Amino acid sequence: MRYLKGFIYFISFILISLMVGIGVAYFLGGTLPERSSIAQSKSFDASQDLIWTALMDIESYQLWKPQLKSVEMLGVNDKGFTKWREFYPYGQSVTYEISQYIPKSLIEVRITESKKAAQGVWVYKISSYQSRGVLQIKRFAIISNNIERFIRRWIDTKYNEVDYTLMSLNEYLNQLLEDQDEISDMGLPDSIQNNEIP
Repeated sequence: MRYLKGFIYFISFILISLMVGIGVAYFLGGTLPERSSIAQSKSFDASQDLIWTALMDIESYQLWKPQLKSVEMLGVNDKGFTKWREFYPYGQSVTYEISQYIPKSLIEVRITESKKAAQGVWVYKISSYQSRGVLQIKRFAIISNNIERFIRRWIDTKYNEVDYTLMSLNEYLNQLLEDQDEISDMGLPDSIQNNEIP
């Protein structure tokens, strides 16, 4: 009987601590602004053109974007820009559309609908420096959930979603470069390179 009481006290302590923790997180999250922004940049071994190609190849996003399970293409919006929906674990989905772009140098992507995710805008600015491609990402978000604001501010402090995006894209671009090198090293016969029948 004594052990049962001890177990009940222990469970009660855990539940109360959890409830207090959630309450504190909710309160502190409520003191943070709904709007937030993150900016980060990275240089790549890949060229500016290859970075642009990877960002515009939306159907291949699931090959490199963190935690992305699948992509559904939704055609174009009223301005003729591409629309798509991304699906993530735990029922999270985000619908995007390109709202502006300058070929090979800038893409602005707006979130038009989100389920269990923040609203906002992503801006990708692409340039080059000494033959290396450089990508700067700015993410502007509206986070209405107090708990999520708390997590983003005090728990996810080492890396943010922009950091993960840049790291994952870097791995993908490096793989593309390796694949290109392997194809070049295969040494195709001249007749095939010139589109002639051997």
